[in-house]
Amino acid sequence: MQDVEFFLCFLSLIGLSRYLVSRKSMTAIVVAMLSGASLVGEAQDYYMATIRLSSFVDGANRQHVIYAAATDNNKLHQYVYNGSWSNENLSELAGSPSSVRFDTGITSFSNSNDEYIFNVEGDGHVHQLHWDGNEWADQDISTLAGANAWPALGTGISSFGEANGQEHVFYAGNDNNVHQLFWDGTHWIDQNLSSLANSGVIAPGTDLTSFLDSNGEHVFYIGEGAGARHIHQLIWNGNNWADQDLMNASSSNTHAQLGTSLSSFVDSSGEHIFFASDDNFIHQLFWNGNNWFEQSLPGKLVNTKAGISSFHDSFGEHVFYISSDYYIHQLYWNGSTWADQNLLSRAEEAAVSGFASPDGEHVYFVDGGNHLHQLFWNSTTNVWDDQILGLR
Repeated sequence: MQDVEFFLCFLSLIGLSRYLVSRKSMTAIVVAMLSGASLVGEAQDYYMATIRLSSFVDGANRQHVIYAAATDNNKLHQYVYNGSWSNENLSELAGSPSSVRFDTGITSFSNSNDEYIFNVEGDGHVHQLHWDGNEWADQDISTLAGANAWPALGTGISSFGEANGQEHVFYAGNDNNVHQLFWDGTHWIDQNLSSLANSGVIAPGTDLTSFLDSNGEHVFYIGEGAGARHIHQLIWNGNNWADQDLMNASSSNTHAQLGTSLSSFVDSSGEHIFFASDDNFIHQLFWNGNNWFEQSLPGKLVNTKAGISSFHDSFGEHVFYISSDYYIHQLYWNGSTWADQNLLSRAEEAAVSGFASPDGEHVYFVDGGNHLHQLFWNSTTNVWDDQILGLR
């Protein structure tokens, strides 16, 4: 640890530490550097290091939560529920050559019977782990697409699939641009969306969130420059990519907090993007079909370096976050008002991931003892059950 302490002092002297969440996060990065981990990107990207999670429910109603296993050298693992919980080492099953890069996001989805997981591995490239119904396979899609940029440190990645089998994976490049890795059914293609949309540069450590709806393809990011820490939308309308500053579109005076997660979904009422504002509360950008609105939601002060997750179901709209005192909270829209609920489970400064399935609502997080938990809303008993799945 003497080497770590020396590095911490050095980083503080050169000003690098201002991009880190905490001494704990700084230590995690330095330990990785000293251990020879593959770290790429510019210095401005070293500002956060959180535990990343991704989750989904597949067509057979099996529930999946994906994470980098601290107990297994950051190999990619999943807990999967098919009547009971089991753990799988996906890196081993797919023959992945290296560990997950600790600082960058994980994203996943299910499309028909196939399952897709995207992450950044130690080579700095975006990889796809694909389940075709019989076996897992690892693909270096950055190489397959001929990409000349790679995900910047501390950023998020996002993805979705289409019914026609096309796949979209978005990442914040070390060239300060938003990129798309696009599977057109035959080939992987890398596109610089910022260049195509003539947009500005991204903020250091930006998260990304995305979805597909009847209006087109949408990816959201935090901008730098003239629109410093404004939420932007890159939208594909079927012909062109365009960039829109949503703070300006909604006449908002707020800014996104550096290090905030972004989360989004689309429902019958419109498009929803959630983020932590510089006032340390959760805010929503909402498109009602005609205009953008920005709203400050009720609740507690948010842990701005921790995750945000959101989804909608038949009961309403749900946003999950970690408060400044490390409790999991739910912001819930019942059709007329927003309410905040403390779910009374303590979490680490880390990701939150969740979804709704036919049997209820599921939220995943990591506690201070490095255990992965599921919070499950049991609609029969009308209570939240906290279940420990195991060590992360």
